[in-house]
Amino acid sequence: MKKINLYIGLLVPFFLHANLQRTRVSSILPAGIVTTMGISSSKINSTNTTAGYIINKSGYYYLSNDIEYGPTTDSIPCIKITANDVILDLGTKTIAKNSTSNKKTIGIEIVAGKRNVTIKNGTIRGMGSSSIKLSGISGSSVSDVTIDGILVTGSNTLQPVLDINYSNQVLIKDSFFNNHTDANASPVASSSVLSFINSYGVYFVNSQVSGSSNFTNLIFLSACSGFSFDVARVSNNTSSGNVRAINLTASSDCIFNDTRILNNESQIDFYGFYLQSSSNNNVFNSCDVKGNSALKNLSAYSISSSSVNKFVKCEASGNNNSSTQVSDCNVFGFRLDQSNANTFDSCAARQNSGRVNDGTVSGFDLSSSNSNKIKSCISLGQLGLVATATTAGFVARSGSWNSFVDCEATYNRNENTDNNAAYSRIGAGAIFEGEHGSSMLNCKCGGNASKEYSYGIC
Repeated sequence: MKKINLYIGLLVPFFLHANLQRTRVSSILPAGIVTTMGISSSKINSTNTTAGYIINKSGYYYLSNDIEYGPTTDSIPCIKITANDVILDLGTKTIAKNSTSNKKTIGIEIVAGKRNVTIKNGTIRGMGSSSIKLSGISGSSVSDVTIDGILVTGSNTLQPVLDINYSNQVLIKDSFFNNHTDANASPVASSSVLSFINSYGVYFVNSQVSGSSNFTNLIFLSACSGFSFDVARVSNNTSSGNVRAINLTASSDCIFNDTRILNNESQIDFYGFYLQSSSNNNVFNSCDVKGNSALKNLSAYSISSSSVNKFVKCEASGNNNSSTQVSDCNVFGFRLDQSNANTFDSCAARQNSGRVNDGTVSGFDLSSSNSNKIKSCISLGQLGLVATATTAGFVARSGSWNSFVDCEATYNRNENTDNNAAYSRIGAGAIFEGEHGSSMLNCKCGGNASKEYSYGIC
């Protein structure tokens, strides 16, 4: 794992790309701010309907001891920050929801219009609502915020654990969001562990989301831009519903470096990186989606109605769906649907498998997509396990002017486990169907097999 020590000085130049103009996230108090205040349990007012403790002056604040907070009203924060230029140092202490309280407790909230706030060095445990909330609104954003060295754990919540709205220049580093549970009776489409809405310039560095259950979105970006994820992990999360590990909806100009989605499980459909609704001009470098499973459809990288995204040295490997469905189940390494002018360079899909009945298992799958470029990519060892499955390295259907250059499709096969000769079984290196002007140049296909129909290119 990379060791990164100089975030504040080096982060912005490292992540600049594609016309993004970014400024340094502030994390120190301006000269002349001298207020220092310890926050102890005795200063927390559980009956206050605004907050347990309000920081309304600039300065350095620290926890004197662990705090258990049990408000008498829902959605009241333990600590509310209503001033600029604040450092809140938890000092390795813990803010926890009182075990006797049944209220939806917020941990720490920064109100709209505030800037230059740091929250660092401690634990927030067991909240019934958001653990950290940045409450920006249109026309009054929260800006220049640092969340550093925070462990957020054990929430049972209907709200995002980290809830960031209309905020910019936010640095989240060395922080962990672990072991949370969505409190809805069954998973809902909007549930998220981390939620970013109408925000830009967020840096998520050396941080992770893991061990949570029944959230549909593990990290959700909606109408966001200019985000940077570096050495991020999303791992070992489960849901009885659908899972979208990192969901970009109408979000553009973001960079993901060494971001890994590992060993997550869905009881319906699983998507690793999920781009939709004109999520354009994003860059993915050395990202991995590995070892994830679903009972139905699975796409490690799913790009829908989104264009001009670039994937470099990314990998989808060892992902699987584990149960035969009636129809229309698919397992894809990289999947494009109605998406144009995307680039895949030196990417790999390896040993993804599925019992997909009459569906498809493929490393790279393009549907109704145009002018995409797949260069120096490998599709190796995709495996279909049901008689009707089509298994292929590369598939392009109903699109135009897609190009595959210096690619390799080898040992993709259908093992035909039910031996029902009435069904068609295909193992192929590449399948082009209804394509116009698409091409393969200097590509290799070998060892692709099925019990009935085996092809290099068909």
